[in-house]
Amino acid sequence: MSSEDVEEVRQQLVSYKDGRKPPLDTLRLFLRTSREARIKNPEDVANYGSVTLQHYKKQLAEEELWLLHEQVGVALLECGALQQALPLIKAVLMKFPGSIRARRLQGMYYQAVGKPGQAQALYEEILKDQEHDDTIPKQLVALHREAGQLAEAISVLVTYLQHYSNDREAWEELADAYLEAGMYRQAACALEEVLSMGVLAPLSLIKYGDVLASIGGAPQLRTARAYYAKALQVSGGRSVRALYGLVAVANHLPDKDAAGSGSAAQELPAAAAEALVQQYSRDAPDKLPLVKQALARYL
Repeated sequence: MSSEDVEEVRQQLVSYKDGRKPPLDTLRLFLRTSREARIKNPEDVANYGSVTLQHYKKQLAEEELWLLHEQVGVALLECGALQQALPLIKAVLMKFPGSIRARRLQGMYYQAVGKPGQAQALYEEILKDQEHDDTIPKQLVALHREAGQLAEAISVLVTYLQHYSNDREAWEELADAYLEAGMYRQAACALEEVLSMGVLAPLSLIKYGDVLASIGGAPQLRTARAYYAKALQVSGGRSVRALYGLVAVANHLPDKDAAGSGSAAQELPAAAAEALVQQYSRDAPDKLPLVKQALARYL
């Protein structure tokens, strides 16, 4: 399942307006594809999941019923709807007392209501019982980052990725944590793992270029230039950040890199500058004089 699959079903649900109740099959498909694709869409899950539990509860098999209690409870917590989430969490606690699924929900509730110490104690207790759980480490990371404990967050992520090395989101979060800690070379390594998974999203390409540019040095800047150019290609030439990246790299590369008529070093920043002028002329003409002044070297 992909985000496109989830969006396709969501559009079907959106078509039910003016109090019309969506059919159970469409609601179930949306909630299932959201789970399988691991899409972060808590508002929609909370909305359509609540509709499902309110109107179709008796038509759900027991396993699916409790799965939805958890899914909707988590979505409501992520939306800040604590009062609506509480009955679902209590129901799971009563149905599965002492279970990992119940303790996980309880920990998330503590986390949401501002009791990080109790949440952390529960999460660490769960990890003692199930060392390789694939959800609790992420909750611990969120707790540590909220508390400004970057070293602890990085440690949890590194351990987690030793067992779940194909988790793209975890590598992205590790890169962000390294960047926040000012550990640029480690962030670059984490982003290389993200890019090696084959999904060339413009933001990931730009972030890797930014990290290389921050590390500095001619080799890193030349590589950053290549990734900004790739991001521009993938975005269909619309990424302003990639355009600015190409100009910024050209500003910091040694003069010898600009030698040679028609070289990429000359063509890319000039083309980027011209594209920026065109975009600002269309979308923000009041800022155009400042942009032209900043890019004068390449116009």
